[in-house]
Amino acid sequence: MVFYLPEPKSREDKPALTDLPKDLLLDLEALVCSKITDHSIAWGGYSPTFSVVIKTEDQGEFFVKGTHPEHTAHGYKILKQEIHVYKTCPDLMHIAPPYIGYISYGDEDDWHLGVWRAIEGAHLKKSLNDSDIDLMFKRLGTFYKTLEPKVASLDLPNAAEANFVQDVTEGRTGWIKFKDNTDRITHFKRMFKDQEAGEEWINTHLDDFIAISTQSLSQECYKTLISFDMRLDNIVFDKNDTPHFIDWPDACLGPMVYDLVYLCLDISAESGQDPSEMIKRFSNITDISVSEKDIKIALAQISGFYALQAYREIPEKLPRLRWIQKAILWAAMKWAEDLNIASQIPEFKQ
Repeated sequence: MVFYLPEPKSREDKPALTDLPKDLLLDLEALVCSKITDHSIAWGGYSPTFSVVIKTEDQGEFFVKGTHPEHTAHGYKILKQEIHVYKTCPDLMHIAPPYIGYISYGDEDDWHLGVWRAIEGAHLKKSLNDSDIDLMFKRLGTFYKTLEPKVASLDLPNAAEANFVQDVTEGRTGWIKFKDNTDRITHFKRMFKDQEAGEEWINTHLDDFIAISTQSLSQECYKTLISFDMRLDNIVFDKNDTPHFIDWPDACLGPMVYDLVYLCLDISAESGQDPSEMIKRFSNITDISVSEKDIKIALAQISGFYALQAYREIPEKLPRLRWIQKAILWAAMKWAEDLNIASQIPEFKQ
């Protein structure tokens, strides 16, 4: 059974280019060495980040994103982290847009923008065909192999040192938070049409999920640069339907299985593909093997994070966030069922 949750009609409230202070707009034109002639908001993702595509007189198009006064200081830190990744790993340009530069206005709670070369004919895809998936895997595999001899020298944190990533990969932010916590279990069961069945499901499988999510991955697991946010809204296709991988703020050095599980979960949630079959295709295309044990561990850890988020109240400025988290959680639980980690999950409420 493939379960589709209806997408909320509301979207994030994003600023437009006309909201920029005049001095910052002039700085932007100076950075791209041309006058801006047109612009449009770039939709995608689930945050209120400023994101626009600008057209210029004689330098083509650029993608501009960053924080604004209605955002948070945390957003500024995230942007700086992502810029550091692009500067540290020039090989990213093989699968991501080239980084151009950075401009700012005010303090860390004000405007901070990164600028990238725009992808020609950029568009997102919610439903992928086999050739789309194969090309994505091929490009990722080529990138991983190109980067392989350079990984150890990159000035980036290991997954075990990156705060958010570490909490997930060590099982600290996930299923273990439900242990002996009746309030969280009550909130969790309210996501289901049959709340009693939802409570029985989590009580039956919680200890197993905790045990799996606190295990260590195998020593042989393939390590590379990982984004830890490999979702379809972060994969932009160009005019030739070639995929480009964007948004790298949480990038670190770690086990590739996390990005692969994240990606297969999101594809499964949004277009109904079988994640286990996608894993096999990835290994066949890239010649990078992934053990079932490592997949189960990564799946338990990632699903625990989503289980802890999906039941929460919808943030005012993020109307679609809980929707995508719940959709990915559903796909994760169906995958866990296929891998004999858990029994069939009860149906979510619409």
